[in-house]
Amino acid sequence: VQAPPPTAVPVVFSLSDPGAAIGSVGLNSFGLGLVGGQDFNNDAYAAYTTVGGTATLIGGLPAMVSGILSVALNEYGIGILGGVDNGAAFAALVDPVTNTASLIDNLPMGMGSAIQSVAINNCGYGLIGGTDGQAYAAFVDLSTNTASPIPGLAGGIEIHSVALNVFGVGLIGGDDNVSTAFAAYVDA
Repeated sequence: VQAPPPTAVPVVFSLSDPGAAIGSVGLNSFGLGLVGGQDFNNDAYAAYTTVGGTATLIGGLPAMVSGILSVALNEYGIGILGGVDNGAAFAALVDPVTNTASLIDNLPMGMGSAIQSVAINNCGYGLIGGTDGQAYAAFVDLSTNTASPIPGLAGGIEIHSVALNVFGVGLIGGDDNVSTAFAAYVDA
């Protein structure tokens, strides 16, 4: 069965920052969106969006050469952001009531570390992946804002993408930036 062609006209809205570049988007089934990227000052930029054309900026984001590389959103409107803050890994949970970001604890702090991909489910978990000089992936407990790194990941690998299902089973993937692909299932 083939899906019918789209009939709606796209709703274009202003993101309140003419210099912003959006690098990642997320959307839940209720039409709430989350966008992330970098503004014209090279600061992290994120906003909730609606299909009606409104955008609400997220507060509490880092400044000074930072950027959001990945966003995800669950059905409750809770968002997760990943990226870089002054050359080190950055991740935060976003509260849909206050429109503010709360930093996730226990992230890699080394220069060159980054969170390149994020996922979130409706059951209290997030999954983040990236690099801290080697493969880095961690489950995030939404009730404590704490990352629990996944042990035993191969050295020299970067995680480029993560996915997480409702049962807490994740899939992470990446490569060694030379010739070796990597993927693994992980379980919270």
